Amino acid sequence: MSISDSDGDDRSLADEWQDDKRHRLLAHIGPDLLSGTRSGQRYFALVMDQPIAMFAMYIIGINAPISNPVLHGLFFYFVYLAYFSVTEAIFGRTFGKWYFGLKVVTSSGNRIGWRQSIVRALMMSIENNPILLGGLPAALFVWFSRRRQRIGDMLAETVVVQV
Repeated sequence: MSISDSDGDDRSLADEWQDDKRHRLLAHIGPDLLSGTRSGQRYFALVMDQPIAMFAMYIIGINAPISNPVLHGLFFYFVYLAYFSVTEAIFGRTFGKWYFGLKVVTSSGNRIGWRQSIVRALMMSIENNPILLGGLPAALFVWFSRRRQRIGDMLAETVVVQV
């Protein structure tokens, strides 16, 4: 089913509904906030999320019936990343982001999906890798990018906003 707007263009009801959701989100957070948040809030949200993700990794990973140490390590890594990707895909934020009033949205202000949350989580593991100068690459991108995005945000086309 489609409807015509004043210009005569046909649009589906789903398109209209998505536009309405986006406008309500922008009214709530403000279009200027899509430029991103301060990096300090993001940093402390990550500091808060690390022990939660590691606890989940330990509780779930330690009981995994995997005898191969390499596969067990990969399973630990998967559980760690799953904390970030699952919470962001379902709630739009992790516990740390919730505590600091942050939310992950698409560059156009919509809710993020599974693909975007997985891309963000995978890139976070690279950007915050101790071998690659810890979180310095992520911090530099957040500090110097126009929309305060790290590489994972740019690839996933997301932005972290204050709500």
